[in-house]
Amino acid sequence: MSFFQPRNIWLVIMVAAIGVSMYVREESKTPDIEVLKTKQISMMVKMLASQALVVAKVPGPLTDGVKKQIKDQLGDIETKLPEREIFPVQKFIILSEIGESVSLPDMGNKALIADLKLIYVDRTPAADNSPLFAIAGGDLARLKSLSLNKPKEAEALRAGLEARASFMEMVLGGSAFFGLGVFFAGLAVTYWFFRKIPPAVFFESLGLIDPERQRLLLESAVLYVFLVFPVGAAFGKQVAHLFPNATLFALVHLTIAFFASCGYYALNAGPGSLRMLAVGQVTDPMKEVAVGVMGFAAIFPPALLALLLTMGSAAQDSVRIAHPISFEIQKNPVLVFILAAVLVPIFEEVIFRCFLYGFFRREQRIRYAAFFSGSIFAILHPQGAIALPYLTILGMGLAVLREYRPSPLASMTAHACVNGTAVILGYAFTAL
Repeated sequence: MSFFQPRNIWLVIMVAAIGVSMYVREESKTPDIEVLKTKQISMMVKMLASQALVVAKVPGPLTDGVKKQIKDQLGDIETKLPEREIFPVQKFIILSEIGESVSLPDMGNKALIADLKLIYVDRTPAADNSPLFAIAGGDLARLKSLSLNKPKEAEALRAGLEARASFMEMVLGGSAFFGLGVFFAGLAVTYWFFRKIPPAVFFESLGLIDPERQRLLLESAVLYVFLVFPVGAAFGKQVAHLFPNATLFALVHLTIAFFASCGYYALNAGPGSLRMLAVGQVTDPMKEVAVGVMGFAAIFPPALLALLLTMGSAAQDSVRIAHPISFEIQKNPVLVFILAAVLVPIFEEVIFRCFLYGFFRREQRIRYAAFFSGSIFAILHPQGAIALPYLTILGMGLAVLREYRPSPLASMTAHACVNGTAVILGYAFTAL
């Protein structure tokens, strides 16, 4: 009969509500996914248009290879289209720029095709405000139109487009070098860690918690998730209109849930116990930050490989595993960065790596406690099943980092590096 105590019943109700909220939340994502997918395709078209613009400057032996790459990527984009009104026109423009013989599209936006015919078939300039020039890749059509009657303006436009192409190449190259650098640095850090594994500091601190209060760790974590998902969804429908944007609402909402969860634990276990878990003993903050950066590098190789393998095997595109906050990056980049790279790492490291991981770690070995807490961490994220291996590895890596450091500052730093990198790259690529 002890199971039917109010405390147990309330815990079951919260877990059930969390499960139901996760089941129904996917429906609201679909329109946003299509919007983000359209933006991603536009960015890819702009990149291909920039490559097509400079094909003539590619050394002779490499020209055919570059042209083939552009055509292959156009074909790949065509399989991921959320809509087909504009892409046939974009494809025609790019293929024409690299010297391919191609017929006018027989499907797509009729107004765009009409202006396309005017420029490329009738050799007549289109109006300066033609909607053709506003689409991704439309600058190439504008360049073609100006070259028919305004050669000086065409040359000025070409110079600007070539400068943009150089910038895009620099961003892509910089991202690739950054990824490779972090990847190999992570392998080195992992090798160094396993050569001499340090003592499990977090487990020792858990021994100071009264065993009768162990379930408080689970209850506090569940309370946070309950306030974030089912309560947040219901509450958001009533008051979201009071906030200027979704990011600010999320910031306020998550902050309230976090302090409510920590307050519940402190009220029942004492502020000293909360301080020991959520703050720890930080004698050298800069050292913890440095360890966190190294931890980020160590987590990066296996997490990236898991992501690439699952995406490849499922033949999915990256938009399908986009976090909902990705839809807000262009609207509120600074606020998104503060939320994702500053506040969320603090909140989630305390909830998932101190409370939830601490609950499992009291009874389990590191590998099992890290896996259980990492799996729950992954399941609760909204990116879908394809991202589960990546997020589980990320959660496990952060749990291990928490285990071997005297405070959560290192895992918070690693988490901030993951989220901050995602926000910066997301903003850069969608802004191109």
